[in-house]
Amino acid sequence: MNKSRPSNLLIFRELETTYIKQPGAYWPAKVRRKGYKPSCRTFETQKQAQQWASHIESEMDSGLNIDRTEAERTTLRQGLEAYT
Repeated sequence: MNKSRPSNLLIFRELETTYIKQPGAYWPAKVRRKGYKPSCRTFETQKQAQQWASHIESEMDSGLNIDRTEAERTTLRQGLEAYT
């Protein structure tokens, strides 16, 4: 077992899957839950990926999770042009 590389993390819960695995230099994290759009992001560290996944799961638990896809892809210029 290679000790320089942290172990992979795969958590299964009822109606939910959180998947964090390091295939290369970065840590992709995916959270899927029935009734919600899957959420995916990439991080530099495993800890950042785990914290983000926990935050998304908490939002889903409290009903505060919203789809941020369009907001994350919109540049400041596009936002300003839309309102001028």
